[in-house]
Amino acid sequence: MFTKKGKTFIEIFLFLVVLALFCYFRLKPLYLQTVSFTYDQGRDMLKAAEIIMQKNPTLIGPTTGIGGVFHGAWWFYFLAVAFAIFQGLPIGYYYLFFFIHLLAFLVFYFFTKKWFGASTALLLSLLITASPHFVYSSVFLNNSLISYPLFMALTLITIAVLEKKLVAQQKWLFLGLGLTLGFITEFEFAFGLLLIPSYMLLLFLFKNYRQKLLSDKHCFFFAAGLLFPFIPRVLFEIKNRLIQTQVLINFFFHPKYYNPKPYLDVFFDRLKLFADYYSWIYPNKTIQTVFGLFLLLGLVLVILNIKKRKQLPSSLLFLLSLGILLFICSVFYRDNFWAYYYNGILYLFIFIFALILQLPKSFAGQFQYLKKAVIIVLFISILSSFFRDWKTKSPYDGIKVQQDIVSYVIAKKTGSNYCVKVYTPPVIPYTYDYLFLYEHLHNQQPQPSGDWVNGQCFFIIEADSYQFRRDKWLTDNRPKSGQLLSRKKIKDVDIELWKKTN
Repeated sequence: MFTKKGKTFIEIFLFLVVLALFCYFRLKPLYLQTVSFTYDQGRDMLKAAEIIMQKNPTLIGPTTGIGGVFHGAWWFYFLAVAFAIFQGLPIGYYYLFFFIHLLAFLVFYFFTKKWFGASTALLLSLLITASPHFVYSSVFLNNSLISYPLFMALTLITIAVLEKKLVAQQKWLFLGLGLTLGFITEFEFAFGLLLIPSYMLLLFLFKNYRQKLLSDKHCFFFAAGLLFPFIPRVLFEIKNRLIQTQVLINFFFHPKYYNPKPYLDVFFDRLKLFADYYSWIYPNKTIQTVFGLFLLLGLVLVILNIKKRKQLPSSLLFLLSLGILLFICSVFYRDNFWAYYYNGILYLFIFIFALILQLPKSFAGQFQYLKKAVIIVLFISILSSFFRDWKTKSPYDGIKVQQDIVSYVIAKKTGSNYCVKVYTPPVIPYTYDYLFLYEHLHNQQPQPSGDWVNGQCFFIIEADSYQFRRDKWLTDNRPKSGQLLSRKKIKDVDIELWKKTN
């Protein structure tokens, strides 16, 4: 129907449309600054500023759920790069985070198109483009969400090795394999703690994979890649007498459970969690149903193909086995298992889809028409979402609110010395500390004190679902005898200026 040039033009045009939609859904909240700015982001930005401004490097990262064990330091250095590039601009961190996910998306499309065909690449890229969870993972600034591009890279490398692609680059593939496993662990320690042993077990169980690892110095490249991300952690352990190692060993032998459950309940909880992972891939329930039926048909045809070929592709078997092992590992932990522990695992499903849809030639002709029909349905649904979003007024929310609060206080203050006290549910106001620091760096505004200045102080009072905590803080911090000079409400936050009268 179309010439080769015509098909190429259509493929490029459709990809550019998908790319534009990918950027729109993610850049809109960044441009309007409605992205979340929470305790964690404020704390981590302050650490990045400390690394650059005070030239104070660190060997450990944010805290994990295990007291005394930390994520890797690389997250802070990533933020330090953003601080340097954007000169401390708060939203600048988010733009760099988006750029990493955009780069990962381009890599994903390039290799899926090359290995699985343009229609499969387009189909899966559409899911990633419009899935609310994938959108969220691209714009919510958090160390564990870096696992998405890293796990995508890990899965690509696995397929490349097992399916004998990029044969001339084998040693670099094994280097990349080690690096991705190591960095996933350092960005989300819980994921790496379960992923590395699961992956290593399968690596040695799959004969072809094991032989490739043990040949031509590939093992050396893999080990070098795996160890490199842990260098800051190792230095920290040497300096501090293996303090994290001791805590971790104690945790394994004497785990502290906050909400222990019977194994049967844990099993069903994990089933629900993995079902949630699967559902998060889709933009909406309609697409989930349509794609699910399409995938089911593909699976049936794969099973029919097994009867002819007597085997599944090695990479499909490996990824399915990895998913099963990760599920089993999660069941062994009887306490709460938060969804973010496996951030990035959605790409495991995505690449399993790609391998299932890679059908033998005997079915390719008929199946391609159905695949194109699903692409059309996806396009219609996503474009409909785009037009609805375009017409919908964006909420007044996120970091924009906090910036407006800080701007109001700065405009209202008199003199270079002023006091600000903050009530926020997380207790420590890292968010406002960083915003005042940025105003100091960028606009030469003085930073506030936590002590009363000339008998006056601003109070920034955030809402709290536990009203009694807020009331107690106000009782403890407002003056016993004082005069309220001004009050303003910005969204659900009260800003008050008080003066002591005694």
